[in-house]
Parts: sequence; C-alpha cells; structure tokens
Amino acid sequence: LVRFAIEGGPPEPLATVQSWAGGDWSPEDVILFGRVRDGLMQIPAKGGTPVEVTKLDASRGETGHSNPMFLPDGRHFIYMCASTNPANAGIYTGSLDVKPEDQPRNRIVSATENAFYVRDPDASSVGRLLYLRDGVLIAQAFDERALATVGDPVSVAEDVGVGPATYAHVSVSRTGTLAYAAKSETVG
Repeated sequence: LVRFAIEGGPPEPLATVQSWAGGDWSPEDVILFGRVRDGLMQIPAKGGTPVEVTKLDASRGETGHSNPMFLPDGRHFIYMCASTNPANAGIYTGSLDVKPEDQPRNRIVSATENAFYVRDPDASSVGRLLYLRDGVLIAQAFDERALATVGDPVSVAEDVGVGPATYAHVSVSRTGTLAYAAKSETVG
C-alpha cells in the first residue's frame, strides 16, 4: 500500500498488504481497508503495521468485509459484509473504538454491493445512504448518530453497473455530487 503526494514525487510505502478490497481515508488520518476473504484493517495515514478492525464470523457464513467508508465523525464507518447466508449479507456499521470481536452485527440494509454515505448539508446528523439493489441505485435517509436508516428508501437510478468483487460503479462526493456508470449492453 503506497501513497503519492499530489505535487508529485516518488511513492511512499505505507504497509505490505496481501490483498485489497476497497478503502477510505478518515479526517483523522486513519486508512481503513478491506482484504479479500477477510476482515477490515486500519493503519495510520503515515504508514505502519495494519491492525485488525473487524473479524469474519464463520457461524454467520461471512466470507469478507470490504469497501469501508467513514462517516463524518471519522470514527464510525459503513462496510459491505459478504456471506453465504443471504440473511447476513449487506451493509453494516462499525467503529474504530470497538474491538474486532465486539463490532456490532446489526445489518443496516440488505445489499450485495458496496454502499456510500453523503451528509445532508441542511441536517445535523442525517444524510443519505446510497446502495444498489438488483441494479437499482437506492437512497435512504440515514441517521449517523443513531447508525440507523430513517423512513423509506427511494429509487435514484436504474441499470447501474457493477464491477468485479461486488463493487458498484458509483461515486459520490462529500458535497453530494453523484456519478455512476450504466450497465453495458455490449457483450464482449
């Protein structure tokens, strides 16, 4: 895992990572990342030894934690949990302040791809959780303090593309600008 200065220069090694399954950089300079078929790890943005944040629970059929995204407080995050049991696959929340074995196991939404969060500039703690369900991009109000959805979900876009490793072709900026790629109709 390396980082590059925006101004240019050589890459700066941060840590040796055997696999990568999405990541995010917090306002508190913590990098949180997933590993293929494993839990989430964290390192300081200046580099160091990766430390475990979540553990897979084999009794729940969990096969991977991936694509974490920090919530605005920089301590809590959302992530995708893949599982052989569909009742356990979906988007979960976690905290850097909780031991890996004590992370909550409350599914926020059922999903098979990663999710995104964007804060509503007009609300103090409620934003929008964006996730895919059957190729449809869904937005649902999400209270970042209660770590829970609020109200009913609404459809934002249809036929949204998905890449390898259940990664939705969606990006959302911290200011709410949304971009996504439609499913390709070309068979190649």
